[in-house]
Amino acid sequence: TYAITNGHLMVTGEAENPQEIVNGTIIVRDGRIIAVGENITVPENAEVFDAGGMPVTPGLFSPYSGLALEEISLDQESNDRSVSDSHFAASLRAADAINPDSTVIPVSRAGGVTRAFTSINAGSSQFAGCGALIVLDASLDPVIKACAAHVANLGYAGARRAGDNRAASIAKFRRALRDAEDYAIDPYSYNQRPLEGRLNTD
Repeated sequence: TYAITNGHLMVTGEAENPQEIVNGTIIVRDGRIIAVGENITVPENAEVFDAGGMPVTPGLFSPYSGLALEEISLDQESNDRSVSDSHFAASLRAADAINPDSTVIPVSRAGGVTRAFTSINAGSSQFAGCGALIVLDASLDPVIKACAAHVANLGYAGARRAGDNRAASIAKFRRALRDAEDYAIDPYSYNQRPLEGRLNTD
């Protein structure tokens, strides 16, 4: 059990009416917050951290990143975020390349980031596979959810990969979803189609 005292607490609330508690206290037990507010009684056995009036916020979330995939972008040996060309771009899984020893993790955590969605940049492909949800707690297995969301490049990023046209990128995206549905219903029949009857996702 530990307590953070004398903190300027930024409590989660409505965006237009965020709550703040000046000179507030937070009590944490077994990794969970059990009390927040003013005039909170600190348990006798708690380790106390005096915030000295500094802001205390919930952990920040990085919604789209290359955390734990990329150390230095110009060093390919330590860069698993980008792939120049892959016929398997849509099936890539960022979780397969997560580096729990990445030096970017403690740096980001020191800045207040405690969780992140991290994904691969699939280069010339419109589809970038499955991004992972990770926790930045210095654990050997930071992956919370290995396939949190599939990533597709739309807008101009998608247009550049589909003849430099936004409408073409949306059409390609819709076709990919339809092909995936067809394959899920009957993989054998789908595989019997001639190649020109299948979507090229490169």
